[in-house]
Parts: sequence; C-alpha cells; structure tokens
Amino acid sequence: KLISQFVKDTRPNRYVGSKGNKSAQSFILKYIEDNTRKKNTSVKKLKFIPDIPYAKKMYQSDFDKTKGSLAPAAFQKWQRFTAQRIAHLETLKLTNGHNIIWEKKGSTSPNEVILIGAHYDTAGFDKKNLSMVHGAAQPGADNNASGVAAALTIINTLSELDLKKTVRVVFFDFGEIGFLGSYDYTKSMRVNKQENIYTYVELLMLGHDTQSLDKEGKTGKMKLYYTPKSKQIAQE
Repeated sequence: KLISQFVKDTRPNRYVGSKGNKSAQSFILKYIEDNTRKKNTSVKKLKFIPDIPYAKKMYQSDFDKTKGSLAPAAFQKWQRFTAQRIAHLETLKLTNGHNIIWEKKGSTSPNEVILIGAHYDTAGFDKKNLSMVHGAAQPGADNNASGVAAALTIINTLSELDLKKTVRVVFFDFGEIGFLGSYDYTKSMRVNKQENIYTYVELLMLGHDTQSLDKEGKTGKMKLYYTPKSKQIAQE
C-alpha cells in the first residue's frame, strides 16, 4: 500500500529536479511527521550541488577499465553509452539535489551509527540507443519505491524503540545519475571524526522475490547487502 501511494503521488517520474522528485521529498517528510514518534529523533532535508566532474570521470573510468576486453559491437555500445551519460551530465550543472536524513540517537553508544540508505529518484532511458529521456513515464515501483517504503517502515518501527546505537536513515537524491547523492553525503561524513559507522545497509529494488519470477524456489530469501563492522568505514 505504501509503495502504491508513493508511486501515485510522484507520477509520472521522480527525475532529479522534476515536480515528481519534489513530490517525493514532500511525501517522505510528511510520512515521517505523521507516522513516527519524535522522541530523540530528528529529520532534515539537505540541499547539495552534485559533483558533475566526479560523475563524468566515474563513467569514463568504468568504460576505460573494460574496453580492452569488449567485442567490437559491445565496444561501440558502451562507448556510446558513456558518451551519452557524460553529455547528459552537462545538462544537470544547475540542478541541485536533496538528501533527506532521519536519525534516532542511541541511548548508550550515540557515536556508533547504523546507517541505512535508499535512493528515491528515477531516470528513464531509451533502451535502443541508451540515451536518457527527461519526460519518460518512470514510476519506479521496484527501483526504488520498494526501498523507500522499506526505509519509511523501518523508521516507523524504530522510532518506537529504545536504541543503544544511533540509527540514521538517508533518502538519497541523484541515485540514478552517478550516485551523486550518496557521494555528497559520504564526503560530508568525513568531517565528523567522532562518529563510527558501525555498519551500512542498502535498500534497493526489493520487489524481485515474487512467486511469478522465483524460478529457483527462493521465495522469502531476500538478499541483504551490508558492510561489516569496521572503524574505517567512515574514512574509506
């Protein structure tokens, strides 16, 4: 129900800077305001300037690492993909991003942080020529309304509990374009040397484990990707 409502309220897409993207921000903030306890919690929306040069270098580097092993047809395909992504990034120089951060302070180990992330934006593209399409209908129910709904539900539950460690849930913008929302957030984290990121959990595309698509009998066995306990995560 939450996924459906989120998709409905943010149609036709949640592309960065779009009306749907702004509606997604409002939806997340309103849900937190209306459905969670406020004791020892905080929520904020942080505007950031996306690091376009970094994203360009990332796409080019990914192509350069693999181009020597590609067959001619694949080489041309991914060369075109890389060139189009880099050109598209040029159009976003004046588009700001917005990350939304909810946090509940831990009672005994507030400087140990369990970090949970989910991106909320969408990006449509033409599968034939791999170019980005600004106005495409891209509801993104799986990618990544499923992750957003899970993150909101986690907030709803954890706001009721007494937590020893701090839990922070971040809704990232620019997740589909160079991961620039999470990149900007990790840069800001390096400033706070007092925190220890105990672990990180990524909520992404959680709608695959279904009866109709489960050809190997794995229903109920969602994969969970997380970092191990490490005092070096924040620095890395």
